[in-house]
Amino acid sequence: HKLARLLETLDSADACPISALLFDGPEEAGFRDHAAAVLDRLQQQLAAHAVHLGAPGPQDRAEALLIAIDGGWTLARARRNSDVLRRLPARLAP
Repeated sequence: HKLARLLETLDSADACPISALLFDGPEEAGFRDHAAAVLDRLQQQLAAHAVHLGAPGPQDRAEALLIAIDGGWTLARARRNSDVLRRLPARLAP
């Protein structure tokens, strides 16, 4: 729901903030390596939370969540409807 609110307040955001970090940032390998490390840490934290909740396949679920956020943001922008992001939790539930 917080991502949906962010989308509503950022009328100029054309892409997911995660994608923008990777594709609109500098072309230097060091920058790309740092961005990849940030995403890896985020996925590790999501997986640890999934373990805490007892979810099966925590690494796969964490990666799926990152993919869903990026795709959800893009779809919400295309449709001009932040409810796409609000529906993500129900769509990702086991």
